[in-house]
Amino acid sequence: MVEGVSEMGGKKKGRHSYKVLVGAFILFTAVLFGGTLAIPYLTGLRTVHIPADASIDVQPWMELVPSTADTVDFANVSYAISVGLNTSTQSPILDITETGQTLTLSNITYLFSYGIPATNPNTNETGVDVYAVPANVYSSLQDAVSTATTIKPQTYKNHEIYQILDNVSQGQLEVAAITFYDGYVFYSQGAQNSLQQVEAGLDVPLDQETSLFSNRTVQLAVYAVAGNGTGYIALHYIGYSAEISGANYATKAVFGSPNGYNSTYAFGFSSASQASSKSGLVTSTYERGLDYYLLDNFVVAKVTVYPQEFFIEMMAF
Repeated sequence: MVEGVSEMGGKKKGRHSYKVLVGAFILFTAVLFGGTLAIPYLTGLRTVHIPADASIDVQPWMELVPSTADTVDFANVSYAISVGLNTSTQSPILDITETGQTLTLSNITYLFSYGIPATNPNTNETGVDVYAVPANVYSSLQDAVSTATTIKPQTYKNHEIYQILDNVSQGQLEVAAITFYDGYVFYSQGAQNSLQQVEAGLDVPLDQETSLFSNRTVQLAVYAVAGNGTGYIALHYIGYSAEISGANYATKAVFGSPNGYNSTYAFGFSSASQASSKSGLVTSTYERGLDYYLLDNFVVAKVTVYPQEFFIEMMAF
């Protein structure tokens, strides 16, 4: 998870309770005009089917996510800035004490992070942040870190990993590990296992391990929110029940333009009938809905995102 970003949900019940008002207005209008209008809240959600040949456009960053990851957060920062994201008030993502360098959102093209569940209950989940940066930023960071006399590298599969002091936590120094690979900056925080976390991140490209996004179930979950396109500003995946009880996994894609923003959520269930039975929970949880429908074993909700919520919507599920 990117520093300073909490895991918050979408338009939950109680924050903006428009559903009852809108539903009442639709009902009143239907009665007034002879009951000719369809009332989706009363008649249930429409059903759409995923094409048998449905596929997604697997992006280069997706190939760096381990198959064992159970959370993924991706944000196309340069795209977000082009549609109105203000980065001037955002704190640095990375502040390397030994070199005096910082990495801010304004000099990141896109970023993603993932979590791998711990196999030992006494250890923490493996978390890695990866930043795609312009070539000049990449070389500047790599040159400074690799030549700093106070930073001692450790070699892992012919790649140097550096343990640094990161000053991004409100003036509190944190031990972190950083490495550089093919235009990406891999980063993990923590004194105990940050080196091992970065090593695990490098294993995917170096050993050509299978990516999470080669999994057909995950591909369909991405398809449910984005189709086979890549026009999203952000994409999030959770491989366990979250927010909606009974869901096995969930995805969210964030879209936007200078005219406004919206998020599409998809919650995957074991069967289409279970999805149908949980549809009411989804519509009542995500009340600011532009559209709701059943997509085979998914319940999909498309909701409005207000400008002041755009950053958190982009950065976390």
